[in-house]
Amino acid sequence: MSEHAIKLAHWRETLSSFTPESASLRSYCASRRLPYQTARYWRRQLQAGPAPAELSFAEYVIPAGPGPDAPRPLPDSGVAVECRGFLVRVAPGFDPGVLDGVLDVLAGRMD
Repeated sequence: MSEHAIKLAHWRETLSSFTPESASLRSYCASRRLPYQTARYWRRQLQAGPAPAELSFAEYVIPAGPGPDAPRPLPDSGVAVECRGFLVRVAPGFDPGVLDGVLDVLAGRMD
């Protein structure tokens, strides 16, 4: 879990009992000895909604294919698979093992 996510969880808990109808944020912070500017920042972060997912990188090495005498690939089949926002185009004669490996990486199931 990132440091930002940890702080977000802390401030979500800290500010969970705050309601603008009962008191101002400034008085809420004063009564709990919280830094007002910090509480204000995190309240805005919480109101903004979830942050975009953290980016990560995974490398999938495609096994060596057939030699130069192998038949040429056919044109695109028009079939595509979408996984976690990624689009994978599947051509006729595709290697099911490679497709399975690519989908495992995209789904976060790396061994």
